[in-house]
Amino acid sequence: MRLFNAFATALGLAGLAQAHMEMTYPPPFKSKYNPNAGQDIDYSMTSPLNGDGSNFPCKGYNSLFGTAAGAPTATWQAGKSYSISIAGGADHGGGSCQASLSFDRGKTWVVIQSWIGNCPKAPTSNFQFTLPVDTPAGEALFAWTWFNKIGNREMYMNCAAITVKAGSGTPKTPLKKRPAMFVANVGKGCGTTEMVDLMFPNPGPDVSLTSTNTGPPVGQCPAGPGVQYPSASPSPTKTTTTKKPTTTKPPVKSTAPGGVFITVPSTTKKTTLKSTTRKTTSTTTPVKPAPTKPAAGVIAPGTACKPEGYWNCIKTGTAFQRCASGTCIINIVMERMRPESALRFKTDRSRYPIPNDDAEQNRDDMKHAMMLELTNGNLFFSPIIENPQKIIDLATGTGIWAIDVADKFPSASVTGVDLSPIQPSWVPPNLKFLVDDIEDEWMHGGDFDFVHMRCISPWLKDEVKVLRQAHEYAHPSSPPASHLTCNRHMKPGAWIEIQELDARANCDDGSLAPDAPLAKFFDTAEQAVASFGMKFRAGENLREPLEKAGFTNVSCKVLKVPIGTWAKDKKLRLIGLYLKTAVNDMFGAMAAKPLRKILGPEEIEVFLADARKDLNNVNIHSYEKYYFWMGQKAAE
Repeated sequence: MRLFNAFATALGLAGLAQAHMEMTYPPPFKSKYNPNAGQDIDYSMTSPLNGDGSNFPCKGYNSLFGTAAGAPTATWQAGKSYSISIAGGADHGGGSCQASLSFDRGKTWVVIQSWIGNCPKAPTSNFQFTLPVDTPAGEALFAWTWFNKIGNREMYMNCAAITVKAGSGTPKTPLKKRPAMFVANVGKGCGTTEMVDLMFPNPGPDVSLTSTNTGPPVGQCPAGPGVQYPSASPSPTKTTTTKKPTTTKPPVKSTAPGGVFITVPSTTKKTTLKSTTRKTTSTTTPVKPAPTKPAAGVIAPGTACKPEGYWNCIKTGTAFQRCASGTCIINIVMERMRPESALRFKTDRSRYPIPNDDAEQNRDDMKHAMMLELTNGNLFFSPIIENPQKIIDLATGTGIWAIDVADKFPSASVTGVDLSPIQPSWVPPNLKFLVDDIEDEWMHGGDFDFVHMRCISPWLKDEVKVLRQAHEYAHPSSPPASHLTCNRHMKPGAWIEIQELDARANCDDGSLAPDAPLAKFFDTAEQAVASFGMKFRAGENLREPLEKAGFTNVSCKVLKVPIGTWAKDKKLRLIGLYLKTAVNDMFGAMAAKPLRKILGPEEIEVFLADARKDLNNVNIHSYEKYYFWMGQKAAE
């Protein structure tokens, strides 16, 4: 009997070992393939992470980093290509995987490669990647993560310690600009959908796409740019001395440090704090920017404070202050939001009918990644001066464009303006974010060399007013004589660029009929947002508004963006997958509020189901147009 039980146990363990898939190279912590594991073997290495996330990351084995049992099992040189090996008996239809690195023992992760579709494949498969050339030398954690296509919604994660040798050369995409590891199905409110390969919201610049059947994540999924990393990999035995990246630490003496929200530039007098007096009409409870307890009373600006990043809620939660660089920053009016079907919308003042939730933020970041692929990495096309000193991004959203342009021009002062404080805290030191409505009186400073706007024109009540304010003066209704006494907002010769998708399903070969569900969706969406006083396709022709605002040398560059993966070119297929995923997410955003103006709940459900069929049909060759409008302020 004992022999039978032992035999059965052995069979059970063998079956468990072959149940799913595991990384065999580099050998993970506690793996039977790891020579450092000794007798401490995890025979359930192929099992997923706990559904409640209690053993994330690395099944808890990242605690071995720096010990004998957690010694590195691979030595790689930055800039070189390597392969990871995956083995097992059940690949659950494949799915999507990522390779990521951590330099702080697993607290944060940065993606270096994404595989969308057919990852992994039983019984064994190898996946190639290139270790970024700017990966810091030293020891680091390497992780393989997998989201299976078929079966229970799970996340798999194997981790190993590696040694990185320094490389040489200039990275095409700096490591600090790569996205964070995608995390789902571990009790964080973010999940994946069965029977489709996960389309990561931001897969990063190095992507292998082998699937035409993809779908976005669902639920409250994290948004925003990637994590930061140290200039050198921390020593496993001296974790208390790990330094934060010098490129993101706010300067101690600055009154307008990067990474915090302020209401006005540091050169503006406190008596002109417009954002401390503006009021909203909403009476619902505001969403707090961070889960901190409100302090009693107002802390005088400049008062010493701690901990760094602490939010002080004042006026019963209608405003807040923040601790930055050891001192308290001036008051900021809190952005009031109200729940609607578990979604967040911007204030009533904004007239913005699209949810401002995590899914919408993911969609904005995905469109940014798509734009970079489409433009070969160009953030803009305007012929601005070589070394701009001041740049502003109006309606910055998650701030991802502003972050990239601040990295591109480290000597420039970059400002991002948006209604909601949804941008990340750690940003380049030359970047600041302002909480304000760009349709209100201009409070954003002046003498800008470059003004940028993206995907905002349809939502503006008066785009000419906004453009006029950017061009020269704060009060477009004032008589011309008074313009000479106003602050100039753009330098003579400065450029403005507006980037807009046309929100229309175009087709050149007749594969999409004018009355097809996908075409009807865009037409119906146009009618729906019109009920809010908005022009869904305002981006199609911005020449007249730009010229009315006083800009000269107005021109437009138009690029076609495929909707879906029907294009033959590999790069266009990836771009099309980005847009397809963004459009699919847009279905839900439009259903949350705008479509309710003209359709009932059941009608919306059927209407969008038909549109999704068209969206997933690779025989339909539809595309959107991406407009890049440019205008220049005349030289004086």
